[in-house]
Amino acid sequence: MGECAELLRRQKRVGISEFLTDISAELSESELRLKYRLSLREMDEVFGKLVDAEFITKIELFSRYPAYKGRIDVNRQRQGFRVDLTIPLSIIDLKSKLTGIVRDISRHGFRTAGIEAEVGETGAFRIPVDIFLNSDPLVFSADCAWVDIRGSNRKYTVAGFRLKTISDADAQVLENLVHLLVFDGSKEQQRP
Repeated sequence: MGECAELLRRQKRVGISEFLTDISAELSESELRLKYRLSLREMDEVFGKLVDAEFITKIELFSRYPAYKGRIDVNRQRQGFRVDLTIPLSIIDLKSKLTGIVRDISRHGFRTAGIEAEVGETGAFRIPVDIFLNSDPLVFSADCAWVDIRGSNRKYTVAGFRLKTISDADAQVLENLVHLLVFDGSKEQQRP
């Protein structure tokens, strides 16, 4: 809530309640942008923060502002699919030589279990994909975006990574792997 209020305050001295009243009064998106001096990106940011703070639902926003829904859908398509893996896929940290499991993967990143990492750290990784594709292992670097410690009895690390560098050939293999996993029955999700 605080971030949304701050964004609105920076643009024009106004409270969230007035903004929500204007949405209820069915002001168009362009009228809201003009009144609060918001760019399209800032408007999307405010809508997202209102949803996150549970002032309004996505369904309400999508029904009132179809252009917003269209922008969100396009952004999701650009980001690509994230595939939750239902079968084990090993990943090797080339620095520590630790082996973990890929929990989900997309063209842009992946989530692992069992790989030690720190937020902001760049790692080098190898994923053997020969059980799926006739290909050499994928080799790439990725930045750690988040880390979480899980498990009640036996603690383990779960971490999210964003791809940093990957060869064109390996990027194509990764794309093929993601598409294969989608059609193979792994759980496909659009990025939120």
